Amino acid sequence: MYDQWKNKLIDQLKDKNNILLKTETLAVVKDAYAKARHHFLILPFDESLDTIYDLDQYSIETLNEMELLAKNITELMGNKEENYKIGFHSDPSMKRLHLHVVSKDFDSPALKNKRHWNSFNTEFLLPIDKIRNDLNKFGVVQKMSAEKIKDLLNTPLKCNTCNYVPKHMPDLKNHLLKHADQYVKLNT
Repeated sequence: MYDQWKNKLIDQLKDKNNILLKTETLAVVKDAYAKARHHFLILPFDESLDTIYDLDQYSIETLNEMELLAKNITELMGNKEENYKIGFHSDPSMKRLHLHVVSKDFDSPALKNKRHWNSFNTEFLLPIDKIRNDLNKFGVVQKMSAEKIKDLLNTPLKCNTCNYVPKHMPDLKNHLLKHADQYVKLNT
């Protein structure tokens, strides 16, 4: 059962109705459990790329294409790129390499806990430049230690826009609404 869930992104690619945009090598889908008003995933069709740890120095062209597609998505949505978090989870939970393009409003019923929040608002989310630098320097992406991952996912909650420190997740979600409209146009 757990393995079936890990393959959900691969299943999503098989249904052409799920694909919002595509190139010869990549597809864009909406995240089924979006953590913000806009949350897209960019996935390669290449079945050999399950995670960032399958990338090598020959994958830089794929990364560059993913980055360009991420920029195109933010423009298509009528928003600025800086209003989005764009990166890879350092410990991905699902198979098939996927780049998150998520608006910084984080206004979503699927954003339920500290782990969800911290997976996008700490160093757990790895920017493309970090991946590219690792590939250029080491030929592979350097793995983060399990201890560091645990620490990042357990980091105390803090607003991603101001210095507000909430008591708990519902408090943070309520606070985030004050900032949400500055990140995403309402008509998109």
